[in-house]
Amino acid sequence: MTFGLCPPPAAPPSIAFRRSVTGDRAIERALDDRQATTPTDQARDDALIGWPLPRGRTTKQSSGWKRSFAIVALTWLAVGFLAVSIHPAAIERLLARGLEPLASAAFDTVAVPDDPGNEPGSLACNDVGTRDSARLTRAASLMQRTNEGRTLYQELIANDVCVTVRDLGYFAGLAIPRWTFGDWGHSTIEIDCNHLRTVDPDVLATTLVHEATHIDRSIQGTTCLDDDSCTVLDNGVELDEEVAAHAAEARWWFASYGRGGKTDPDPAAAWENALASAHLAGPDTFEDFVKSFRSNPKEAVGS
Repeated sequence: MTFGLCPPPAAPPSIAFRRSVTGDRAIERALDDRQATTPTDQARDDALIGWPLPRGRTTKQSSGWKRSFAIVALTWLAVGFLAVSIHPAAIERLLARGLEPLASAAFDTVAVPDDPGNEPGSLACNDVGTRDSARLTRAASLMQRTNEGRTLYQELIANDVCVTVRDLGYFAGLAIPRWTFGDWGHSTIEIDCNHLRTVDPDVLATTLVHEATHIDRSIQGTTCLDDDSCTVLDNGVELDEEVAAHAAEARWWFASYGRGGKTDPDPAAAWENALASAHLAGPDTFEDFVKSFRSNPKEAVGS
């Protein structure tokens, strides 16, 4: 029995972010230059209304629904103008409360591009094969050795974030936070298939910790992208985000193996030993260490 072929990344190998604002909160969204198939007019209507009109009905039979919708729309506009006359910020609250449920219904019906989905309570996305899923499960179990790792794992599960497997080439993993009308449930983590299948479970666990930290910082609103305060390297890498994710990775490794690191390490584990050692040397030394390899031009297309 062999592993399946590695599919290409769902998004370009990039964690570039587009700025968007809902209410007063800036949110980050992974860029993806592939768009969803444009739904038909009927599919779009079905998604937004939540209960589709029966096919084949005449215009006359559905005219009552149209009149009702027009009345509701006019009512919302009237209330909106009244709210704005009272306080300018009221329009934001009005739109958030009145339109978000409709948009949420649309996203529940029309699939988000490149989100393979997952079963409730499952970390592995639906497109992950049995053997790859078993390796992810083992690594996720090790991830929970520490309190921080356990908290990150539980946050992924609670927010319905899943892990898929892709051919990422240079990169071991990518985090793709997606805020879609009220939740982070369409966020994903991508793990390179060769990394998944060749490294030991403990190294794979650190990859999950690293990428889960990126997701966590988006969910908790602690990412430097929220207020555009990032230190950006010449290759476009947000240094602050990588320092935070590598620090979580180093803390997990140190908690698992102590100050001396893993004994008799293979090359991947030896690198984790070096990362943990730099972290123990202090924040300035650690930031310089992270900057030394994150400044590589190859890093410009990933995180």
